[in-house]
Amino acid sequence: MLIVLAIFQRTGSVTVSFAEVEVLLRTLIEEYSKTSKGRGRPEFPFHYLQSDGFWRVKGPNGEDSPGGMVSALRDGYVGEFIDEFLVDLRSDPALSGSLVHAILDNNFPKSLHDEILLKVGFDNQDISFETVVTQRISRVREAQFREDVLDAYESKCAFCGYDGRIGGASVGVEAAHLKWHAFGGDANVTNGLALCTMHHKLFDRGAIAVSIEYEIMISPQYSGASEASFQMVTALAGREMSQPKSQYQPPMQKNVEWHLRSVFRAPSTLSNGRKKSRP
Repeated sequence: MLIVLAIFQRTGSVTVSFAEVEVLLRTLIEEYSKTSKGRGRPEFPFHYLQSDGFWRVKGPNGEDSPGGMVSALRDGYVGEFIDEFLVDLRSDPALSGSLVHAILDNNFPKSLHDEILLKVGFDNQDISFETVVTQRISRVREAQFREDVLDAYESKCAFCGYDGRIGGASVGVEAAHLKWHAFGGDANVTNGLALCTMHHKLFDRGAIAVSIEYEIMISPQYSGASEASFQMVTALAGREMSQPKSQYQPPMQKNVEWHLRSVFRAPSTLSNGRKKSRP
């Protein structure tokens, strides 16, 4: 959906051949969907998006989609938005932007939005946002979440201890969600970690996680050849993360487990070793 909306933004067209988007779609599935486990199947979303009622797939002679038969889809099949939806897109300049942000907000943490938009071909500055009211509510909620999480962890990264400041203000430390807001995660400290910008991005990409014993875990899929990569990431494996101040509860087990199951790129083992007390 994002790929086609990006093409629409650039060219005004909503028709795309499977052969044209196969490689990009496979790459995106492999990078951003843990369940693909390196086996991206772009033919599935290309075909099954039809079930949502605004997308159709047809062959070079107008024949219906061959389903998940990738070899057949490569042979001249195209997908496109139905006419009624195209009329809506062209008559309402804000609609495509609202759809883009709804898709991102309902499926990914904000730390990944910009890079996803770049990879699918969007110029982020050209996307119309949702209503001002919706944005304001979201900003207020996220601002309070960030304030609470940074206070709980004393504006230090729970993984590496980074605590940089400029003029007394914390810089480069962010509030990360364990269970993403898009999947029902709340804006409470027990669903958050204070992480430096680098570890936040690695956390949301599934390269790094925390076990239910609050030990740092590194995905076996992560790699880095430099000494810096080793010291800043690989060497953290097995260390206990920093705990929040005593007046705050540590991350809730159900949120930690959600991140391990849904984001962390590793076998589905939620813990190892000695268990520690937890809420």
